[in-house]
Amino acid sequence: ILITLWGFIGFESATASADKIHRPSKTIRQALIFGTLFVVVVYFISTLGILGMIPGEVLISSKALYSDAAYIIAGASGYIFISLVCAYICLNAVNVWTL
Repeated sequence: ILITLWGFIGFESATASADKIHRPSKTIRQALIFGTLFVVVVYFISTLGILGMIPGEVLISSKALYSDAAYIIAGASGYIFISLVCAYICLNAVNVWTL
């Protein structure tokens, strides 16, 4: 859940500096729309890649899809690396929300 919500941290950050942005009503709106569309495309492509890489039986029981995909691509070292990166991102998201 934290990895999913991590993508939404940028919304409040984009509006915090509205007084320093030229034409904030237009600029912030465009940034949020294009940023969200970019994230949707990235997640869609990565999800398609994982769905094509991992068999359906494994997908049903998997708890870490990106780590499983990294294991297929890079072996055990890739699995550990992606798992550590995901843990780091989650911990930083909690720190940001706390602050």
